[in-house]
Amino acid sequence: MFCNECGNKITDETKFCSKCGNKIIIVQHQGNNRLLKFLGVYDLTLGRKRYFIISLTLQLSIFPLLIIPAYLIPEENDFLWGVFIIYLFALVISIIFFIVSTSTKRIKDIGISKNWILLIILPYINIIFWIYLCVAKSKLNN
Repeated sequence: MFCNECGNKITDETKFCSKCGNKIIIVQHQGNNRLLKFLGVYDLTLGRKRYFIISLTLQLSIFPLLIIPAYLIPEENDFLWGVFIIYLFALVISIIFFIVSTSTKRIKDIGISKNWILLIILPYINIIFWIYLCVAKSKLNN
């Protein structure tokens, strides 16, 4: 078993890491869903291969989810446009949450400060940061 914060090897009975002093949190898997395991829902870190696949899939799926419903709604139907705006808002909020959570796990895996997550909101710089997250090697020992 390893420390969730610094990657130091610890025993199963350890309550605090001897290297960084972090409180050890043991996460137990609920169920056996392979998709949730692949998406890293149960993990505190995310490797570069899984991060690349998850983030690229998410980015490529945004456009069909936005464009297709917009073309299906007639221009004169105000009610459906209102529903579409609510759908769009919920979609954007969920995508932002998912991007931030996967990027935070990847940042933790790399071993850099969690404050780097703020680069996601800067246009053009976020693309360079995404490439860095996809190619940087893990600093943790697990």
